[in-house]
Formats: sequence, structure tokens, C-alpha cells
Amino acid sequence: MLNLYTLGDDPVVAFAGEELARYLERIGSGSAVVSNRTAYDPDTGGIWLGVWDAFGTVFPAPQSDHELDDAIFLRSVGTDQLLLSGANPRSVLFAVYTYLESLGCRWVRMGEDGEILPEGVTAKLDGYDVTEYASYRYRGVCIEGGVSIEHAKAMVNYMTKKRLNTYFIQFQNAYIFWSRWYDRKSGKPQLPVEQAEAYTQQLIEEIKKRGLALQMVGHGWTCECLGVPGLGWIRAEQELPPEKRELLALVNGKREWWGGIPINTELCMSNPRAFKLLVDYIVKYAKEHPEVDILHIWMSDGSNNRCECDGCRQKLPSDWYVDLLNALDAELEKEGLPTKLVFLIYVDLLWAPEQSRLNNPDRFILMFAPISRNYRQSLLEGTMGPATEEPRPFELNRNVFPRSTAVNVHYLKEWQKIFTGDGFTFDYHFLWKPSIIEPTGLFIADILYRDIVGTERLGLKGIVNCQVQRYFFPTGLAMEVSGQAMWDKSKPLEEVRREYFAAAFGEAGSQVQEKMERLSTLMDSDLPFKMGPTPDEAYQADLRQAEVVLSELKSLISRHLENKNLPVGEKASWFYLNHGVAFMEIILKGLQGLAAGRYQDMADAYRAAAEYVMKHEDELHEVCDCVQWNTWLTRYAQDAQKRAQVQS
Repeated sequence: MLNLYTLGDDPVVAFAGEELARYLERIGSGSAVVSNRTAYDPDTGGIWLGVWDAFGTVFPAPQSDHELDDAIFLRSVGTDQLLLSGANPRSVLFAVYTYLESLGCRWVRMGEDGEILPEGVTAKLDGYDVTEYASYRYRGVCIEGGVSIEHAKAMVNYMTKKRLNTYFIQFQNAYIFWSRWYDRKSGKPQLPVEQAEAYTQQLIEEIKKRGLALQMVGHGWTCECLGVPGLGWIRAEQELPPEKRELLALVNGKREWWGGIPINTELCMSNPRAFKLLVDYIVKYAKEHPEVDILHIWMSDGSNNRCECDGCRQKLPSDWYVDLLNALDAELEKEGLPTKLVFLIYVDLLWAPEQSRLNNPDRFILMFAPISRNYRQSLLEGTMGPATEEPRPFELNRNVFPRSTAVNVHYLKEWQKIFTGDGFTFDYHFLWKPSIIEPTGLFIADILYRDIVGTERLGLKGIVNCQVQRYFFPTGLAMEVSGQAMWDKSKPLEEVRREYFAAAFGEAGSQVQEKMERLSTLMDSDLPFKMGPTPDEAYQADLRQAEVVLSELKSLISRHLENKNLPVGEKASWFYLNHGVAFMEIILKGLQGLAAGRYQDMADAYRAAAEYVMKHEDELHEVCDCVQWNTWLTRYAQDAQKRAQVQS
């Protein structure tokens, strides 16, 4: 019987004790009894859990007292006592998972079949002296894609094991993301709004249970303040009455929903009534939701849709935006609310304000969202010059948004000239195209790694990934990179890769890694974007080699799938990789046609790949957002089809 002691009354520390006891029993360390103590006793053996100051003077004060700066401490006292501690309750939970990793536990993807657990392991108490500080303050995930409540809970569970510390729920109610899953077969919204709200609250409970920082809302304010729900990118069912319609932005001589979608619509910010309505609504939300740690204040999700009236023309959209932020700060100060507010550098707001400045910078967190960027190079690797893109001046409703990473960073630097406070990147590595074009997933993992390790050089303190919640197909390497690099940016990518493949595929991990790396190189993700109608013989030769490597990988998979003695988690890794190889074979066939100058083959391959993921959704949905992949693959097929028609 192993004794576990939790110190204090924090529910997250209590949960950490429960998790430790549960896993120790599962790996064969015997049953553990968890009890709560009011004070640390250095003479009582067992495992003690608590925040750093619960142990008196055993641990020095952490380097930072910021509520999001995480640190873990594992220390043995003699041979029969182990202290698992951290800078805050969440960090204590991180310390528990770090300890379990030292005993051989691994989590290679979300869900129960992502657990690789050893058997017959004795809990080790001696020999520990570990102190680790997280490299970045903001290490997070934002809900996107089509998600069931089980998917979302599994993601929160997984990300905590990877020491990610913040979760962002877009909108006041995550309806659109639940609907994409629960309504996917009917093709129309049927999920009751009340059920979606219940799911959202369940997700918040899971986030809070683990001590993660809760981020909320973002888009939707500009229609919610008019009494129109901002549930997602949904067309309005009815027109606004005239007294509300006059508060909308005037664009092309009309005040109406932008593209028919309320959340994509701006307000007339120079109209005092619209401005006050927006301020009052946001302050009311903040008062009613003290559980929100970080509140996102975004404008619409449209672009080139700003008000063109004479009043609004007097300032840049970013100047009106800063005026709004200052008004919110003043009202929150009156209410005594400490809520942190995120402001967004995004599309029309890429251009920094010329007139307005934040009065109380400590209230705010800068969020850089380079949504139009090129994901084929790191943000730190872009260049500007005659042969590439250059920054452009702001042009009301005629802006062209930058593809170049360098120009995106240029706009960030302009904002940083007037704001030197906290900030993070909000990026889309796990949402956009690279995941589909380069089906091994290694290319995007490499770009993401370089972005993460370079974040500090951008003057930012982390990344929140706007992402599908299931990005573990054909492997979970990219998500592993996300967690590992954000916790420790000094850890080499090669080490992360090696450890991941060894955990997921056991003794054959190095073989899988070698073949996947070879496929990633041979099926070059850049070439489909560069190729014209002229056949490329060198690329055809590479793809013939890729065909051989895929055949070798298939044989390796087959041998392991026949092994009935593999642990459940490892068996699942081979199962998903087997589907991944089938997917790669489809893409390879299209690339071979493209390399021979036939766009039609690529169009056909994209369609076949889309059909494959949807056909196997029941088997893949826990590791792949099949509906999102189907959407993107279908778009690529349409684009390739247009090129094929031009070619013919």
C-alpha cells in the first residue's frame, strides 16, 4: 500500500492525487491511498503533492508569480519520500504526469487507445531532483472543426498530459463546432442551442478541473450586442429593424449583414449608440462570467467590410478598436473586475493605429493571428524585397492581406512599437492545407517546431493553436511537437521525433520513423504548388522511390498488426498508420499523374482521398476530423479540376 498526501484544499491538487493513484494502480504499482493533510511532515514517507509554498522552505519561490507561468519540482527526501510540486495547482498536475513518464507511461494521442502504459512497475521514490520551468507562458489549444463532447473532453485530458496550460472556447456557446459533428449526417443544423450550451459548460468543467486557464468568446460581440446570437458562421434568418440596422457598418452604400452572416458584420463605430451598446454588452458578459480568465475582444470575422461613413473614415479601424478597448478597461475598472482582455491583430487590424493608444496596457494581451500567411516557411524565415511581397498602406475595404511570413511579422512589429506588453501567436498549423498536401504530417511538425522555438524572438510568449481537435492521423507527432517544444524550446526536434516513434511503435519505432521521414522528403509538399503542365522527370523518379518505401512500410505494418501480444496503445498506432498508408497511396497516385503533367489525376486523387476518410470515419474519427479533411480535399479537387480544364 502506497500513501499519497495532498496538501491544502485546492481541487486541482486533489485531482492530481486521484490521477496519480489511478495510474499507479494501472501500471502495477499497487493500490494507493490518497489523504489530505493540512501541513507537510518531513518524517512521513510516501508521495506528497502540493504547490511549492505548501512545503515551507523546501522549495525556493518560482522565478515568476504570474498565474500562467508554470514550473514543476520533483524532489526525493531520503529513500521513502517523494515531493511532487509546482508553481501553481496546475503545475502540480503536470508534475504528476512528469513522474509517471519517468516510470514509462506515454500518451501518444488523445483517447484511451493513445495510452502506452508499462506493466508491473514499482513506484520509485528515490533519486529525483527535477526543476523545470516552461519556456512559454501561453501554451494552448482553441476549439475548431467538428467536435463531439467526448472529443473535446479527450483533448483537454490529452493536452494536460502534454503540459499545455490554456484552452480557448470560441464564442459564448461553442454551438457551431458541436453542430458540425452532431449534424454532419443530416447536413443541416438540428442540434438544440440549449444542448450545445450544456456541452460548452461540460467542457468548461473539464478545463477548470485541471486548473487550465479558460479563454472565451472572440467573434460574435458585434451581433450579440444587437440581440442577434453569434453562434457561428450562420446566415441571418431575419432582417434587423431600422433602429438597429442603422448601427451596422455602411459598406457600398448599404447597412446590412455582411454576406448575410451576423458575426462577419462590423458596427458603425463612430455612432455613439453603437459604440456604447457594444461596450455595455461586453462588460455585462464579463460581470456574469467570472470563471473566464482571459476574454477575447474581437471585431467581426469579415474583412474589407469596415464602415465607410464620414465619421468612421476619420480613423483607421485599429484606432476605433483601441478606443473600444480603452472604454472597456475604464468600465471594468469601475466594476472592480480584473479580467484580462485579448486584442487581435488580424486582417484589417494588421495595420497599427495611428492616433489611439492603450491607456492601461497591463489589462491587455496582444494576439497575433497571421491567418493569410504562407505555411511553407517559418514566421522567422521570411524575407522582403523586390522578388517577394512588400508591406502595403492601409486602404479602406481594399486591403490585400499578406501571404509572406515576413510581411505578416512586419505588421506585428508595427503594433509592438506602441504596445510592449504580453502577447502570443494565434496560429492555424492544424487547420489549414499543409496537413492534407503532405500526408505524413512530418512537414507541418517541422514548420510548427521552428515557429515555436522562434516565438521568443518575435517578442511573444507562446502560441494558442486554432485547430481541429483530432490531429493524430497518421500519427500524433505534430501534436507531440506542439506540447514538447512549448514546454522546452531547447529540446531538439530530432529528439522529440525519436522519442515519439519509439513510444508509439515500440521496438520498430526507428524503422517507422526512417520510412516516414523518407516519404516526407520524396512526396515533397512544395512541388504540387510549383508545378506547371510540363512533366517533371526528377519528381517522377522520387515518387517511384516513394512507392517502394510505402510498400516496405505496408509489410512492416502487416507483421505488427498480426502480433496479438502488442499492448493496446501500440496496436492502435499500427492500425491508424495502416489507414495512413492507404491514404498516402491515393495521394501518391495523384502526384505521379501531376508529375507527368496531368492535373486531372491529381483532381481524381483528391476526390478519392476525401471519399476514403469519410468511408472510414467510424474507425478514424477519434484521431482525424474527417469532415474537415473532406472539406479541404474537395476544395483541392475542385482547384485541380479547374487547372485540368485549362490544360485540356
